[in-house]
Amino acid sequence: MIAYLLFRFVVFIFWLIPFRLLYWLSDGLYYILYYIVRYRRRVVADNLKTAFPEKSDSERKAIEKAFYRHLCDISMEGIKGISTPAEELKARYHIKSAEKVHAYAQQGQSILFVGAHIGNWEWGAVGAPMQIKQKVIVLYKAVNNARIDDYVRKKYSAQMSEMRQTKETRQAFIDNQGQTTAIVMIGDQNPSNRRQAHWVNFFGRPTATLHGMAKYAQEYNLPLIFFHTRRARRGYYEVEEELLIAQPNSISAQEISEIFMQKVEQSIRQQPANWLWSHKRWKYTQAEIYH
Repeated sequence: MIAYLLFRFVVFIFWLIPFRLLYWLSDGLYYILYYIVRYRRRVVADNLKTAFPEKSDSERKAIEKAFYRHLCDISMEGIKGISTPAEELKARYHIKSAEKVHAYAQQGQSILFVGAHIGNWEWGAVGAPMQIKQKVIVLYKAVNNARIDDYVRKKYSAQMSEMRQTKETRQAFIDNQGQTTAIVMIGDQNPSNRRQAHWVNFFGRPTATLHGMAKYAQEYNLPLIFFHTRRARRGYYEVEEELLIAQPNSISAQEISEIFMQKVEQSIRQQPANWLWSHKRWKYTQAEIYH
């Protein structure tokens, strides 16, 4: 209860803070996180060395510092976004061209709207539904504190989209059959069940990736639309859509995962500082999992 009340107080304070001051605070948080706390710096450095062996130490260090600035920004933006009006988030999270999605909506065709932890994915829960004609359902990983999770989910759902926890993925598909939906899945996480994972080539290394996206795409025959998120400037993001796979049942589930992760890598290489480098993406090898 104390954690929940403290969180509500912080959300209220952030509601009072204008965006300009928010980014001053983010600059201070960057100094603390990077130089004093040194939050996961070894993990980030190792990930960058794995992904970009061709870059010099100074080039990787520049990406590392830019990533921590980005991490602090999106952390602040995530809290600020809870109390920010939907219209303002729409302006700050702009889908440049939604024709591909609208074309499917006109046909009464649901889609999978797929992406990665690039840019500010949390703002998309409010900004995207205002620009897409389908009903938007966002699948997300629940916050550990149930009261906080319920509060945030209701705040976002009240603005525009339906928020469903990842453990409710199957039910979300079942509940929305017969409706024209855009189900948003972030698919670049490290899978918890690696024995069921699809192993793909990602930055030159065999990498375990989630199999659920491919499974649901094939089961419900849903085209996959990839959303490239680009940071236009501080506090503003632009999204470009790309039809990734029109007929998911024409290829294997493994191929779907490979195509998706290739696109994720391509997007990361275009803006390397804006991906979530602070998690252990290459913690295990195939040999260790199946030994």
